[in-house]
Amino acid sequence: MTSKDSEQKKALDIAYRYLSYRARTVFEVKEKLKKGQVTPENIEKVLLKLKDLRLVDDRSFALSMAKEIVRLRYCGPYYIRGKLRQKGIDSTIAEEAVLAAFSEEDEKSVAIRLATKKMKGQDLSSDKERERLGRFIKSKGYSWEIIREALEHIDDRKRD
Repeated sequence: MTSKDSEQKKALDIAYRYLSYRARTVFEVKEKLKKGQVTPENIEKVLLKLKDLRLVDDRSFALSMAKEIVRLRYCGPYYIRGKLRQKGIDSTIAEEAVLAAFSEEDEKSVAIRLATKKMKGQDLSSDKERERLGRFIKSKGYSWEIIREALEHIDDRKRD
């Protein structure tokens, strides 16, 4: 085995170990290999092999992450896009993932669930409490239009 082969094997071992914990993006694997002092040539070879083996796939990673964030954390599209950008996902893939995540659930209904969970029986009669809840929902990545609709829905339910 030549030194080039052993370097490539070392790089592949680093990547396999890194991927054994959870799914990763191409960007994350590339950064990990750079920190492992792998040559750019070997990084590209390893990434090609990992893509061929379907061990790294940005599209499926983005879709899975977006759906998980909506399901578990009730976050909105702006938040999801930001998280995917941090992971090195291309903006078109991130947009597809956001659309797919919210095709299963209406964005407004997720925002309402988030607001209801945050309120836990609190009274929204004061403007200060409404504003506080609105800012909280905004911090989770929703547009002001969705926030307004969610707050109106909650007010309507309180009146009933």
